[in-house]
Amino acid sequence: MRKTWWGYPRENGDVGARNYLLLLSGTLYANPTCERVARTLRHSVALTHPLGRCQIGPDIQRT
Repeated sequence: MRKTWWGYPRENGDVGARNYLLLLSGTLYANPTCERVARTLRHSVALTHPLGRCQIGPDIQRT
């Protein structure tokens, strides 16, 4: 294991590892969890999914 840290220097002299955290919901059912976590963590954004099980077009016709 390497002892390397992949951070970066900030303008104010601090160091950082990230600026924002994206919480990506894969289904409609995970949306509330993503939104709740995003409200809890500073500088996080929830990107929620508008469709049930991601089935659209030909996919939904097959199932």
